[in-house]
Amino acid sequence: MTRNPDYVTPEEALKKLCPLKATSDIDDVSGQCVSHECMAWRWHERTGPNFWRKETSKTYGRCGMVPK
Repeated sequence: MTRNPDYVTPEEALKKLCPLKATSDIDDVSGQCVSHECMAWRWHERTGPNFWRKETSKTYGRCGMVPK
């Protein structure tokens, strides 16, 4: 099974630049992503064994500010 490139681990996200910080006047000069501590962070949801119920991953997520 191949991994979806849209989703990263919280540790991998910490190495990326935040799109919001990169385009605003926020005082944080580092511009680094704060990963799952950000309000825009979205955990990966997948369909579980029951097709009507979604399971939420706690290992992979993505930035909600970046279109899928």
